[in-house]
Amino acid sequence: FNALLKTLEEPPAHVIFILATTEVHKLPATILSRCQRFDFHRINAQDMAARIKYVATNEGAEITDEAALLVAVIADGAVRDALSLLDRCLALDTNVDADVVRRAAGLAQKDYLLDLASSCVNKNSERAISILNKLYNDSKDMARLCDELINHFRSLMLIKTVRNPRELVILSDDEYDIAYSQAQMLSLADIVYAMDVLQIAYERMGKGSDNRIELEIALVKLSAPELETSMESLLSRISALEKAVKCGIPAVSAPLVPVQTTPVTPQAPVQEKPVPSPAKVEEVEQTPAKTETEVTKTKVDTEYAPAPEIVTELPAPTPVQEVKPSANTPSQTQTIPKKKGPVDMDAIMRQATPLMVWPEVVANLKQYSRVIASAFEGTTAYVSGDYLLIESSTDIPFKLLQNPSQRDNLRKAVLEITGKRYTLGPYKKPEEKKEEVTDPLDSLVGDLKSNGINVVEE
Repeated sequence: FNALLKTLEEPPAHVIFILATTEVHKLPATILSRCQRFDFHRINAQDMAARIKYVATNEGAEITDEAALLVAVIADGAVRDALSLLDRCLALDTNVDADVVRRAAGLAQKDYLLDLASSCVNKNSERAISILNKLYNDSKDMARLCDELINHFRSLMLIKTVRNPRELVILSDDEYDIAYSQAQMLSLADIVYAMDVLQIAYERMGKGSDNRIELEIALVKLSAPELETSMESLLSRISALEKAVKCGIPAVSAPLVPVQTTPVTPQAPVQEKPVPSPAKVEEVEQTPAKTETEVTKTKVDTEYAPAPEIVTELPAPTPVQEVKPSANTPSQTQTIPKKKGPVDMDAIMRQATPLMVWPEVVANLKQYSRVIASAFEGTTAYVSGDYLLIESSTDIPFKLLQNPSQRDNLRKAVLEITGKRYTLGPYKKPEEKKEEVTDPLDSLVGDLKSNGINVVEE
C-alpha cells in the first residue's frame, strides 16, 4: 500500500485510478482519504425491467413486461446478471415471455410454485411430495426451487406485516391475489417458521447433501408441524390454538347439541300483575330492601358481565319425556346465562382470594392495549368463584372497562393466562361487623330505672 499511496499522491496527468471493492472497510484510512468515494447500490426491479426492455428492443427482440420483470427479480439488482440471463433467453427464442425466462434460468413454473406453497399451507404433505417429484423429473434445480420458496414466504411475510405490501411484493396481480389469500391462512409465526426451515435446508444443500432429500424433509416439516419440536414450531402451534380459541373453534371437535324436538310445555306468559292481596302485601313489606352490596352486584352484572355470545359448554342432551318442574331434576338450561336474583356480594367479597398470576395478566394485556395495561399497573385482583374482582385506588380502570372493546381485551388477557373466563367487577373489602361493647354498669342502671328506682349519676 505504501507504493500505491505514493502513486496516488503524485499520479501522472493522463492516469485516473478507479478502485472497486466490496470490502471497503479493509482499505487503510490513508487510501480512503485520498480518493473520491462512490457507493454503488442495487437497481430496483422496475428500473431494471425498463432497461432490459430497452436492450432487447435494440437487439431486435421482443420481451413481455412480465418476462422483463422476472429477469430483473432473478438478477437481484445486478445489471450484469440481468444481461447475461437475457442473452440466454434470446438464444432460446427472440420472442421472450415468462416461460422462456423460466426455462433459461431453470425455474419451476409459477403455477407449480404456488401449488407447492398451498400444499404446505393446507398441511398436505402427500400433495407437496408429489409436486416436488414431478419437478425433479423435469430436471428442475432443487436448490433454486428452495430459494424460490423462501422468497415466496418472504412475500407472505411482507403481506402480513407491511401496511402497503403491493409496492414491495413483485408479483403479477393474479399471483398477488393467491399469495394474499395464503397469507391470511397463516400466522406470522407460521411464515417465519417456514422461512427458517427452508433456509436451513438451503444451507445444507451447499454442503454436499442430496438436494432433493433436504427439500423433501423441509416440506414434510412444514406440512406436519407436530414432527418438529423446535421453539419456533411450538410457538406456531400455540398460535394456531389461540386463533382457534378466538374464532370459537373447540380444540377437540365434538358433535353439536341437537335441538330438542320433544314438545315442551311453555312457561306461562308474563301478565300484568294484579293488585296484591293483604297477605301478599305483608310479604312484600317484610322483604328487606336492597343492600349496598346488592346494588354493587347489579352494577357488576350490567357493566362487566361477559359478552352474550359467549356460552359455556352445554351438557349432553338427555331424552325428555315430560317436562315438569321437580326439585330433584336439574334444569337443562341451567348453564345458559340468565338473569338471577340478588347475590350476596358481601359473601363473595369475603370468599375472594388473591389472584397470584395477576401481574402476568397485566403484562399480557400490553399486546392488546398498552393504555389499559398501564391503567391496571399497581392494581390487585381477587377470585371468588366465577368472579374476577379488581381492587384499585382510582376509578380510571373501571372507566376504561365501560368500553366494550377494552373489556374484551382484558377478558382475552385473563383467558390466555388463567384458561378461564370470569365476570369482571370491582373489589371492596367486606365491612367487619363490630360487636357492640356494652358496659355492665350501664345495663345495671337500665334495670334499676325500669323497676322505678331513681338513680343519680355522677
